[in-house]
Amino acid sequence: MLKSLTHRSFWWNLLAIVVTCLVLLFAFILFLSIYTRHNHTLKVPSVKGMDITVATRLLTSQGFEVSVEDSAYRDNLPKLSIVWQSPEAGDEVKSGRTV
Repeated sequence: MLKSLTHRSFWWNLLAIVVTCLVLLFAFILFLSIYTRHNHTLKVPSVKGMDITVATRLLTSQGFEVSVEDSAYRDNLPKLSIVWQSPEAGDEVKSGRTV
């Protein structure tokens, strides 16, 4: 049993396994940082109170997707105005995020 552990081919195989694991780990970490676009963020502008078409144009020009989730009536705002937004103004998000 111990004779097989001290054999030269065992240590070469063990070294090959360790090196392969380290290379795979490095490749995974590199891929993950590229895929998630780490540290590439944009600040969300405030669109509350804006007209929906103006807000949509502003957000798409800055690289965001736009989604209208619901409608609400406020007597102090003109028709088709943004009442609420998510994420909030000033939040840092990735480009392509839906606002």
